[in-house]
Amino acid sequence: MNQRGLIHWTRAALGALTGILCGLLKFQLESAGRGILLGSITYILSLYLILYVFKVRPDEVNVRTRDIFVGGMWGFIGLWLYFWILLLNLLFAP
Repeated sequence: MNQRGLIHWTRAALGALTGILCGLLKFQLESAGRGILLGSITYILSLYLILYVFKVRPDEVNVRTRDIFVGGMWGFIGLWLYFWILLLNLLFAP
């Protein structure tokens, strides 16, 4: 897998896991700020995971510095919100 793919799939997986966690912790309207905080912290931690665990470094050919910071961001946000809303509706709807 190339480095860009690793960045995108890492953030997608972390977004899905964060959404599942937010749904299981029942972060609803009153506590939505906690869910947003958890998602923000997870996204920041994904940066450290990509840089220091997977050792992805910018080079001239494949990965730019911008790709490390914002690559996979929309996948992270989309999957995080999707799983969060899905679990709230399936598990905790009246």
